[in-house]
Amino acid sequence: MSQVDQILNYSFEVTGFKYQVKEFLTLGGWQKFYDEVATDFKWDESFWLNSVEALFGSLIIYLVFVYGVNFILGERKRGEKEPQNLWTSILKWLAVVHNLNMTLISLVCFCGTMYEVARIFWASQPGYGLFNLVCDPKIEYNHGKHTFWMYVYYLSKYVEYFDTVFIVLRRSELRFIHTYHHVITMMITYYSLFCEATGPWLIISLNTFVHIVMYYYYMLVTLDVKDIPWKNSLTDIQLTQFVLDITMLCVYIYWDLVSERPVGSHCNGNIVGAMLGVIIIGSFFIMFFRLRQANAKRMRLANEKKQQEKKLKAQ
Repeated sequence: MSQVDQILNYSFEVTGFKYQVKEFLTLGGWQKFYDEVATDFKWDESFWLNSVEALFGSLIIYLVFVYGVNFILGERKRGEKEPQNLWTSILKWLAVVHNLNMTLISLVCFCGTMYEVARIFWASQPGYGLFNLVCDPKIEYNHGKHTFWMYVYYLSKYVEYFDTVFIVLRRSELRFIHTYHHVITMMITYYSLFCEATGPWLIISLNTFVHIVMYYYYMLVTLDVKDIPWKNSLTDIQLTQFVLDITMLCVYIYWDLVSERPVGSHCNGNIVGAMLGVIIIGSFFIMFFRLRQANAKRMRLANEKKQQEKKLKAQ
């Protein structure tokens, strides 16, 4: 048997189901994997990547590495171009591949989540679709295929660490808002799955939609595409996402306190976590709004400077 045949016939196990590598060369093999693994999918803390140790260990390594490299290599001054050599070329194309990869992961995760959520919504009693998907007092919808896509989103957070790795290796500006957002989003995602809450699918689907646009934009910028007419709308899209996130959390809190607790029940999840989520996402909104204002001011000053230079040349 050749080495290729050995690889194709290699068997491994996922959540009790056995597979061979060659099965994943066909759509039928992927469909079988999805149906078997995702149908009754639930958060399993016993898996090493799902442990609290893995979460905080990865965050510590991430922060020590990016701030350590940023301190050692420093940052390019504003307006300073990246030097052209083999190292920077390799980093550039690795960043392009990373951004393309994250665009596709976000697209697949968004479509998978929305498809499975839509199936639950339309199968619910009329008028109770959204209630079941957000509050879920009977704890019927905190597992299965849409939870599987929430887990895929969680795994993608580890891949997102490379956003910052490329920033510091290419000596670009490392902003606090960047690492703060990465660290807190990872912790929120973990906590949502750890609590086996039902409602976070909405926040995750909004975030993956934004990431489709965001990583596509980053890929274009890395490829030195200059004319991107919609680039100034990117922060507005993110701000809209935060408003919708907070709205969903407030609806969850309202249903829990007003609809369920008076009758001796409660929404699936953690109401304290939801309240903290409102505060945390509110901080995201404030920081991104301030960033938007700062960028708008810088662009306005740059345009005014260009106008003044044109007037001086005309004289």
